[in-house]
Amino acid sequence: GALRRVDWEIKLLYDGDCPLCMREVDMLRRRNTSHGNQIAFVDIASPEYDPAENAGISFEKAMSEIHAILPDGTVITGVRVFQKLYEKVGLGWVYAFLNVPGLLPLADKVYSVWAKYRTQLTGRQDMDTVLEIARRRREGTASCAVSSGPTGRMTNACALEAGVLSWEELADALSRQQTEEERGFRARLEAGREPNALALLRLFGDDKPEDVQVKLYRDHAGWCPYCQKVWLALEEKQISYSVEKINMRCYGDKPREYVAKFGQLLPAAEVKGQSIADSNKILAALETEFPQRPLRPKDNTPAGASVSALLSLERQVFGAWLQWLTGGRGQGMFVTAMDQVEGVLAASGGPYFLSGQEGSEACADGSGFTIVDVMFAPFLERIAASVAYFKGF
Repeated sequence: GALRRVDWEIKLLYDGDCPLCMREVDMLRRRNTSHGNQIAFVDIASPEYDPAENAGISFEKAMSEIHAILPDGTVITGVRVFQKLYEKVGLGWVYAFLNVPGLLPLADKVYSVWAKYRTQLTGRQDMDTVLEIARRRREGTASCAVSSGPTGRMTNACALEAGVLSWEELADALSRQQTEEERGFRARLEAGREPNALALLRLFGDDKPEDVQVKLYRDHAGWCPYCQKVWLALEEKQISYSVEKINMRCYGDKPREYVAKFGQLLPAAEVKGQSIADSNKILAALETEFPQRPLRPKDNTPAGASVSALLSLERQVFGAWLQWLTGGRGQGMFVTAMDQVEGVLAASGGPYFLSGQEGSEACADGSGFTIVDVMFAPFLERIAASVAYFKGF
């Protein structure tokens, strides 16, 4: 039969779910209006997309690479589509290099690699998963209209037909996209053998999950410095422990059962059956109940004799920092306190506050790391970030 008359010079089939593609489509649309509206735009991701209206090009085929249709029914694909589109909006010079012999096949090869992996490169699932979701959506449209539950919400079966993956399918899709390195990391994390903020279980030596005698309740974000003190101590003493993450007050309510047992404070811990809700008390309990790899030097050593003064300095630094940060005054006091910290570290001859002092070698791993570093480190980290951001210091 006779060809239908059309009011466009080229019809572009584009993926409306592709964020990077849409930036280019939006640019072409803007220029199209001032260049005679020669381009027609068809979103293949739309539920209304009909292959019969678009040269019989299926959704799957259109997703594999870019397609355009000319008024006489000719279908063009790949880089030539961009060349034609840009010519129609007055930007033909951009793709003029394709007229050089041999460059068009090379450009098509480069584009084919992009087309194959573009869904993953633009933050979506792999192409197979995207196509499967689309297939379910198409097949589930009619049945979902009649299979919704009595509340008006979709049933699980309907949701699956509409393209919502089950947990098993999501896990499978994730597994197919993970690298070997990530799989190894996740396996170690689940086994309790990865020192990471995501870990909910940490095991040392030959310990198994049933051997764990400490449970640490800490914040989700890892921002709480008091939680970090206990966290550092557990790691340095190599005490196996489990973790339950609890909201800080500024992030939401705590579970009722937690409040009933510990109140509103974080961190909290269960140490060999003792429920404790104060970081310093938790640290003391860990030293008493797990004397191996002690963090506090013996009092009758030079290192031990220095602990009290250094812990007093830590509180002085903390107070000066908060006063300047929140009150706007006290910069001089803060700088003086930090100069004292700098002086102590410089005199230690090592990376830690008590490095090289007799008595520190008996703590933790023998490197000189002690309870003083446990107390200082969380606040020095936060001081470094906050004074740079809020004070430009």
